Amino acid sequence: MDFQKEIKKALKKEIGKELDLEIPPNPDLGDYAIPCFILAKQYKKDPSEIAKELADKLEIKEVRINATGPYLNFFVDKSTTAKNVLSEIFKQEDYGSGSKKKETIVIDFSAPNVAKHMGIHNLRSTVIGHALSNTYKYLGYNVIGVNHLGDWGTNFGQLIVGIKKHSSLSKIKNVQDLNKIYVQFHKDVKKHPEMEQQARDEFVNLENKKPEAKKYWQKFVNVSLKDYDKIYDRLGVKFESTKGESEYTRLVNGAIKLLEQKKLTKISDGALVADVGKDMPPCLLKKTDGSTLYGSRDIAAGMFRLKKYSPNKILYVVDVAQSLHFKQWFKVMEKLNKKNKTIFEHIVFGRLSFKDGTMSTRKGKVVILEDVLDKAAKKSLQIIKEKNPKLKNKAKVAEKVGVGAVIFSDLFNDRIHNITFDWDKVLDFEGSTGPYIQYAYARCNSILKKYDKKIDDKIAFELLNEDAESALLKMLQLFPEVVESVIKDNKPSLLAKYSVKLAQTFNNFYSACHVITEDEELTKARSLLVHCTKKVLEKGLTLLGISAPSEM
Repeated sequence: MDFQKEIKKALKKEIGKELDLEIPPNPDLGDYAIPCFILAKQYKKDPSEIAKELADKLEIKEVRINATGPYLNFFVDKSTTAKNVLSEIFKQEDYGSGSKKKETIVIDFSAPNVAKHMGIHNLRSTVIGHALSNTYKYLGYNVIGVNHLGDWGTNFGQLIVGIKKHSSLSKIKNVQDLNKIYVQFHKDVKKHPEMEQQARDEFVNLENKKPEAKKYWQKFVNVSLKDYDKIYDRLGVKFESTKGESEYTRLVNGAIKLLEQKKLTKISDGALVADVGKDMPPCLLKKTDGSTLYGSRDIAAGMFRLKKYSPNKILYVVDVAQSLHFKQWFKVMEKLNKKNKTIFEHIVFGRLSFKDGTMSTRKGKVVILEDVLDKAAKKSLQIIKEKNPKLKNKAKVAEKVGVGAVIFSDLFNDRIHNITFDWDKVLDFEGSTGPYIQYAYARCNSILKKYDKKIDDKIAFELLNEDAESALLKMLQLFPEVVESVIKDNKPSLLAKYSVKLAQTFNNFYSACHVITEDEELTKARSLLVHCTKKVLEKGLTLLGISAPSEM
């Protein structure tokens, strides 16, 4: 029996709506509880009276119910809970994965700008999108992860002009070389403003497929992807599709023609725009010189994805600065077809910054993501050498811990909030961090290695009756619900926070209960509990895109 489901079912039948259960901080107050304050408006009574009345009315098999002030408390049978939770986790290869879904979800994430460093500012879209992609796949959705590269725009004209002035195409080996040219161009243009028009002319040449311009552009793309792939490999990120904005330029005219047929376009100050209502400025489709813009290219890409994938949802994991842009062209898509209103969704996230200050690609002030990962791995190695000098493969473990710490520091925060990157917090082995969870996982592994016997679920479940054991069982039981909540709100932070709580609850259990004891049956039971905890910790880390090292 799943007591949580039975309690929720009984409550819904009695009060007409589903409520979330709380886990009281003190086990003496019950295994689960609901605060009746939330029912005061419905019943028009004091919460304490509501709790007492519900305690008298509700009847749930194997559940004792009482009222303590305004709280309705539920006490469940511990051995039944242990058997239900541990047997389910032990037997299911993918505990929490749920039933297979048929929906197709396209997730547009990462999307670095070609010819520019992947900076710390690219981290959020990459890791949030990757965690969402992992979670949707885990729940059975058909997921198309798309990396929509920023490989089109006037800045490529600027690079062409800059290279012709200061370098040569053969000398361009990596993004660092391109970044130097980009910074130099913006210094030059202050003294020679005519270079801005030269850059616009070069981009028009590119749009008109002039061979020389295209040759330059292709080199920019090739060296950028080579650098980006190194970072994606370290982050464990893969995509089902990698296409740049340039891929959709050939589709723009067709898309605009369709909009014109629907009478959704007009000329404004010489530019082609789509009217999106009085609440926001029009969506720019073409400049006065005929070149395309983000809006027209995103509309063309959106139409392409609708046709190719027939998705139920297309999620765009892009920061808050682009909110107006997405509102504008989403509105164009909605005017084109009302059904599109429920398909396109902007997964907004706040800005990420360092305590050291702001970033600007034009001024060369960018915190390079690869440098951050290198620094994290180096710092992790120093900590591991101090804490566990005898550990083998220290560098490999440090890479997993360091990179995992960077990923987790982002995902732990609600995506809608701005966050500041703080090294001291990121690599803390005791706080709400990636290393803390990884260490709990490694501790589980160490205990089971010491036990060194086959784990099975043929145990005396009634032996798992300590408060610390019950608390851990309840946390494990929550995992499927937490995974579902991630895609409900598109917030990986819910899983990150749960994983911290699970690790904390396990560490409390480890402190309160010896796993390997002289009592063989108790040892067997607690070893199964550790095995299941290890399994859920590992799955949580994996969904977040973080490695789980067996030793630390």
